[in-house]
Amino acid sequence: MKIVREITQSLLSKLPQDRTYFRPSELEDLGFPGFLVERISLELARNLADSVVPPNTDWANMDTRSVADAWESFLNAIHAETRLPYAYAESVIEASVADIIDMLVEPRKNIPEIVFGSESVLDLENLTEQTQWVVVYQHFGKALVRFVERKKLESLDKEKATVLLEKVDEKLTAHYTPLNWAVLLDPWFILMGNDIESDLLRRFFTDKKMPVIAKRFDREDGSVDRTRFIEILSKPDFSSEDDLAPARLADIRSDDDDGEPLASVAASKLESSDEDDEPILKRYSAENSEESEPKLADLRADEDDEDSGDSDSVPIWQRFVASDDQEEEKEDIAPEPESQTEDTEYEEEEPEIFEDDDYEEEELGEPLDTEPIIDLTKPSEEEQKNEKLHNLLRNIDDRKSYYIDMLFGGEENAFYNAMEEIAACNDWKEAARYITSEIFRRNMVDMYSDEAVDFTDRMQVYFLEQERD
Repeated sequence: MKIVREITQSLLSKLPQDRTYFRPSELEDLGFPGFLVERISLELARNLADSVVPPNTDWANMDTRSVADAWESFLNAIHAETRLPYAYAESVIEASVADIIDMLVEPRKNIPEIVFGSESVLDLENLTEQTQWVVVYQHFGKALVRFVERKKLESLDKEKATVLLEKVDEKLTAHYTPLNWAVLLDPWFILMGNDIESDLLRRFFTDKKMPVIAKRFDREDGSVDRTRFIEILSKPDFSSEDDLAPARLADIRSDDDDGEPLASVAASKLESSDEDDEPILKRYSAENSEESEPKLADLRADEDDEDSGDSDSVPIWQRFVASDDQEEEKEDIAPEPESQTEDTEYEEEEPEIFEDDDYEEEELGEPLDTEPIIDLTKPSEEEQKNEKLHNLLRNIDDRKSYYIDMLFGGEENAFYNAMEEIAACNDWKEAARYITSEIFRRNMVDMYSDEAVDFTDRMQVYFLEQERD
């Protein structure tokens, strides 16, 4: 694939030619994306395991416990010293980039292949080990492991895993806004640059079984940047009710010259009593109907933490991943959609994947926006909210991965949740209080450390610019 070769050559140009070896940490310092370094590290460990085997000799008993322990200690020591030889850099980087692009572009198709390989069934130990190779969209790998653990299964077969991942993906993206999709594609822009080939985006939405959206990118010529990507997804298309949640009208503008919010157009339609408008009215009201309610099954929103009470008193990371103890206590508790009647059994809402499928939303990685948002009377508020978040993320785009690692312990969802909270602040004083109490203190970050000071400075500059505007 041409894009793989181009990215590989770009990364190779970052390596100093006077060096013979590179440690994984050095690759990240040279500008390699974190998820790519993780994938390269796994490749190095696999190559090391293939090249280092226990010695075989008739002069000593190699099967004793002391020898086995010594050999394990030796392996641990040399694994800590893995490095990438410059002579093999091109092949290792190219293989890693190719795998990552496969996962990014067609996750439903390729992640089961990457996890299972030639195996049709994996036990829990091997499944856990193999899901380490899912270095992007990591919630997919976690979903498979958690499913086996919660069901107390001995193994999981490839066919079942494929169906499970499809259902997980459907649920997590069911109510994504154009901005949510853009955030999901952050690894694309990190790896491929500011412009993405439209054909790759077409394949991405085809993989997600969203053909109407896929066709939009099929009509695009050449590459698409982040802004154009959001514009394409924001374009209304009344030929489909499902591909892009119609409830997100507050986030979408019409194509009219005056740029009138589509929510205003919807409001005018709602006032009309013309029978010809009925199909459109049904689309605007679809989210309030029983048919449009997301069937959450055993996925549980993380607001259901009975022990925590006020969510503001809980560390940020706990808002996304519940502890195992909490999961066990609430195993049989699931929120009912509001539209559901009292005499309807909740089990009827379960997706028919397996007989009693239950996997939890907080275990899979909370999507940025799982609650449907629509307010036809106040469309400008949601537009302004999304615009603020977009501007804030753009202001720190070059340091985002650094902040996620250093301030949020690698928890990407916690980072984006915090960015939403900061973007919603009215001024720098309010934002500073939130940063101090909800990020630094709760995550035990030294507010005088380099990363904390750098983050605070960026945030302050952003708010000062907003005040000047």
